[in-house]
Amino acid sequence: MTTNGVVLIAVVMVAALVLAATMAAVTYKTRTLGRDVEGYAVRDRAEASALRELHREAVANDDPATAYAAQAEVDIRVTRS
Repeated sequence: MTTNGVVLIAVVMVAALVLAATMAAVTYKTRTLGRDVEGYAVRDRAEASALRELHREAVANDDPATAYAAQAEVDIRVTRS
C-alpha cells in the first residue's frame, strides 16, 4: 500500500468516528429532552388531579354544613309559625 492509501484510510476512519460520536450526542440530547417534556406533562397531570381531588373534598366538607344550615332555617321557620 502506498502512503496515500494509508492516509486516506486514516482520514476515513477519523471521519467515521466523528460522525458516530455526533450521532450518539444528538440521540442522547433528544432522548433527554423528550423525557423532560414527558416528565413535565406527567407532573402537570398529577397536580391537576390533586387540585380536583382537593376541590371535591372541599365540596364534600361544605355539603354537610350547608345541609345543617338549611335544616336550621327550616326549624326556625317551623318554630315561628
